[in-house]
Amino acid sequence: MNCYLCNGISESMKTEMMKQISYNLSESEFIELIEKVPYISCIGHYALADYLSILTGRDIVYARRGITVNSDDLIILVNMRGRLPEKPTRVEYRSRLMYKLIRFEKQSLDDLKKSQDILEELLCGVEA
Repeated sequence: MNCYLCNGISESMKTEMMKQISYNLSESEFIELIEKVPYISCIGHYALADYLSILTGRDIVYARRGITVNSDDLIILVNMRGRLPEKPTRVEYRSRLMYKLIRFEKQSLDDLKKSQDILEELLCGVEA
């Protein structure tokens, strides 16, 4: 199992069909995770890495890199609401950051069947 600290995710990161299970974190829960869990930094913005280092008291490095996640991997995600000004202050960062823990789990045959049933129901009566 790997744990990544990221500021964004995409479907292309997944190696297979997986469920993505998200948990919202408070700022204090985020800081506690960073203190306790070994992670690989994938923060792709210098200023954000610098701010998170100040916030957590840990050296969070800028490391713009692509990753591939497998089932049972974790992502600690730092998202931002809206756009920051050119030279943001700590207060501007703090008021716009959201934190999540994302867990990936293999999809079971039941999960896939349920998705297929929902898709068929949605498409029922739709002409091709």
